[in-house]
Amino acid sequence: MNAAYLVDNEPMYSTDNKYFKQALDEYNTIMNKFGEDGALSFIDDICNLKSCGVVNAKRMLTYIH
Repeated sequence: MNAAYLVDNEPMYSTDNKYFKQALDEYNTIMNKFGEDGALSFIDDICNLKSCGVVNAKRMLTYIH
């Protein structure tokens, strides 16, 4: 899915995929426990987006990995 963003495309995925369901469940857990601000903070912190300004997909993957 990340590779699609690297070439300015959108990923194609099945909502029946077990990994999609797992990611959605984890996101909903964060949202329910900490709200939208908590979820945004979590995503920002994981990707170090706060410290790098403008981000494209390639740079985001660099920060994640």
